[in-house]
Amino acid sequence: MQRNRAGCPRTTNIVAPWLPWLWQILLISRREELDAVAIPVPDYVAFDVETTGFSPDEDRIIEVAFVRFENGVPVKRWSSLVHPGREVGLKIIRLTGIDRDRLAMSPDFASICGEIEEFRGRLPLVGHNPDFDVAFLSKVIQGFPGVPVYDTLELARIVCPGLKSYKLGDLAAELGVALCDAHRACDDAEATGMIFELIQRRIIRLPEDLRRKIVSMMGEGWVSARLFDVQESPGQQLRLFIHALPRPMPACEIAPRPADLEEGEEGLGRGEKGANREDRPDRGERVPIDWLPGLLEAGSGPAFVDFPVEWLTPGSLAASLGSYSGQAVLAQDVATLPMADADVCFLSLPQDYLCLLKAVALEKFAGGGLLEHLDEESRRFLSTIAVWRTQTRHGVFRELQLAGKGHALSRELSCSDFPHCREQCPSVDRCYYLKALTAASGCRVIVTPKQSLLDISRSISASACIVVGLDDLGDMWERRQPRLNLGRLKEALEALDCRRCAGLVDRVIYKSLGALGSSPDMVVPDEIMEALGAVGREIRLVIPDLRQGLRDAIDPVRELPFDPPVLGMNLGRLEYWTEQMEGVLAEDGSSIRLLERGYGDSRGVIARRTVWPAIEAKHELGRRFETVVLVSAYASFVSGFQGLRRMYGMEPGGLVRHAGTGEPKTAGASGENRGALLISVDKGQKMSHSEHLESVGEFLRQLALESNDNILCLCPSYSYIRQLNACISAFLESQGIAVFAQGVDGGPRVLEHLAEPDTVVLARFGVDIEANSQIMPRILVIPKVPFLPPNTIADLRQREISSLGMDGFIELSVLPVAFALRTYMESLSRVAGKIGVFLLDPKLLPGQSAWGKHFMAQFADMNTILCPPQMAIAQGVKWVCFG
Repeated sequence: MQRNRAGCPRTTNIVAPWLPWLWQILLISRREELDAVAIPVPDYVAFDVETTGFSPDEDRIIEVAFVRFENGVPVKRWSSLVHPGREVGLKIIRLTGIDRDRLAMSPDFASICGEIEEFRGRLPLVGHNPDFDVAFLSKVIQGFPGVPVYDTLELARIVCPGLKSYKLGDLAAELGVALCDAHRACDDAEATGMIFELIQRRIIRLPEDLRRKIVSMMGEGWVSARLFDVQESPGQQLRLFIHALPRPMPACEIAPRPADLEEGEEGLGRGEKGANREDRPDRGERVPIDWLPGLLEAGSGPAFVDFPVEWLTPGSLAASLGSYSGQAVLAQDVATLPMADADVCFLSLPQDYLCLLKAVALEKFAGGGLLEHLDEESRRFLSTIAVWRTQTRHGVFRELQLAGKGHALSRELSCSDFPHCREQCPSVDRCYYLKALTAASGCRVIVTPKQSLLDISRSISASACIVVGLDDLGDMWERRQPRLNLGRLKEALEALDCRRCAGLVDRVIYKSLGALGSSPDMVVPDEIMEALGAVGREIRLVIPDLRQGLRDAIDPVRELPFDPPVLGMNLGRLEYWTEQMEGVLAEDGSSIRLLERGYGDSRGVIARRTVWPAIEAKHELGRRFETVVLVSAYASFVSGFQGLRRMYGMEPGGLVRHAGTGEPKTAGASGENRGALLISVDKGQKMSHSEHLESVGEFLRQLALESNDNILCLCPSYSYIRQLNACISAFLESQGIAVFAQGVDGGPRVLEHLAEPDTVVLARFGVDIEANSQIMPRILVIPKVPFLPPNTIADLRQREISSLGMDGFIELSVLPVAFALRTYMESLSRVAGKIGVFLLDPKLLPGQSAWGKHFMAQFADMNTILCPPQMAIAQGVKWVCFG
């Protein structure tokens, strides 16, 4: 785009020879299609702004652009840099590529308002998440926008379900729209306008009844309803997925049996499930376990390092099976197993599958105007479901990008009532979960998320259960235990206007907090249990009347075998907490604990708390399966400590430590670990929190100036990130080094900036680096050892281990953190090569704490140095650069 040297306003006419080349090709290839049906909104103005930050009250516009479209084709641009009246931070300069000198020579916004109004006229506006842009422009242009504003982000989420990302750049790439200079206002605006035209074409191809359903779901007054009011629709319907989701390899595909295939579908035969045995690599001697049939589980456990279980994981398996990437990795693993020629499928829980009957019922509710009370986010998600259900083959919600209220709404539309609905459901022959269950019953290996192991259908016949990764085993058990949040129960009653019952719960909360006093945890007193029993009896009398009133108010519900989805959310929430209350009342009083805090701001929780939940989980698995095997890449590390064995539910005889030939490759014996240099920095003094924070800031400032590599600092909390960011960002930006902080400048995707030169990223310890960054950092800084906050159950564990003559704090607090850090370091060093890790916690130094030496002892096989800060920087930089 042409601009003068000062960045002053520039209007450019666009004629065909100067259209972006990819757009020209697209126009030529689709000319017949473009001429066939006129789009509902052919003339519009796409717009975008670049700003100094996210707050319309505190930040300023630095660039604004408008692009006029006629018949869906860009014909004229207008853009200008804007003097913000303040210094622009280095991060914004990096992001946009705008030169500070040009900004200084640019006009202020007041002098260009007239040109903006003249250029855009009264044409409708189009933006990508335009609420952000409108919030800034309405501050400086009176009465802005004054015309309809279409949101391509909202429309893409509805019309193009199943994309991994709806960011402008990612969406443009999916649609084949050229975006030459992302984060520049004019290029972003032009790409947004092109996307809008393509989305309109896709809307035209939606069946007429589906378009009507979407409009009714979105409600009256929806600005984009005009786009769905198409008088003529082509006969040919296109698939709505812009880009098909990456399917798992055939080994993880849920292939219905031939009898269950719908007309026109093609299934995978049993002979197509994997590579031929002779084509698979020889992976040595196998573990003498009867694999067939088997229930194979792989989840978000520690990354597997140096292939200690190479018969199962030929690479690092850190992804959860809740994602397609996890399935794809596991599919490669399954292809190397002895039973790879057997059928392998993925099976999740009923609440992970779409219920067709509920989806159809919800569309009827929308047609009757019953969804008007829902907020815009909820209605948009339900519209997405309406389109997605016409596309999906497996009906698994993980195909969608679930966020915010989408999680709760997906549960409302799931097969959670299975099998009670089976007899009355007219769509049972097309039920997604039943198809998956039928396919799984004929498979010899079933892959399932870890949280599904204890709840997987009893119709599945499997004798062996292999649990890969140990970290979630206890959580798997805890999720099944009754946990009553009194605050949430009160909220559910108030939402249904049950004031008497809500008042009774309020009294129980008052008594509970009074009994707790200053203690965060205690055994529940008998009087509180009695009061809770009285509340339960009252609620059980109220629920039938509430259900009948709901069914009488909604006529289409009469034929449903369950409560109305979404419209019955409040009743469902009340029933959930009532079930939790009944579970608590049925428990032995000695195992029930009263806790001060619940989720969010709610107070008063009564729960069953298990000291060693992983042991309970393993025993439960043992009652279900003949063989239970726990697999971990760090078996030798964990099994050496009794406290860790109990925490992870391990017993020496029940753990597969090694598979294959030769000696086990433990983490400590691996040559890969020589790729990590661990430096414990000695400041030579005890420090307060503020002194330590300043010391860390000083160290980071010096390290950033002397190192040619980018730096990732892993902090123990978000509050620490904010404090450290305030301490170092101004100085480093003055030196040309940008600082990006998780929780300040965005979520985990701030790690993407590691690919840019001269960058320091502050992130929370435990963030998934591989999932959020294309470049693995080679310099890590860890200011403090990230211990978990104290809690009653941890204290009980520590006391029990200490009673056996061992140090409970060392075994259950210090060693798990060392375990996690070691896993982190080794998984990074495998990808990035040599890495340098700086530990700045003074308590690790000799004489500072009793546990420091035990922590450092777990890294004795690594290259470890203890030295002052300046020597540490020199040693680390030399190691990373030269070895």
